[in-house]
Amino acid sequence: MLIMSCLLKISEGYGSTETTAAITCTLPREYRSGNLGPPLPVAHVKLADVPEMSLVGVRDNKGEVSAITALCCKMGI
Repeated sequence: MLIMSCLLKISEGYGSTETTAAITCTLPREYRSGNLGPPLPVAHVKLADVPEMSLVGVRDNKGEVSAITALCCKMGI
């Protein structure tokens, strides 16, 4: 709340070294704690099932984040 009261523009996102870039980012005016935003246009993201934990992405809205970017494909990662 302190950040919002100071009128700072904050974007939260997610990425990993394997994707070589960010894969999600919050949109302007949609900031709320814990929201990482939608996938960026350069990323293909899906929620994979985790059978060991009985998680089904579509049913539970939980699972393993699986992502790939165009740069990953070009580099053969």
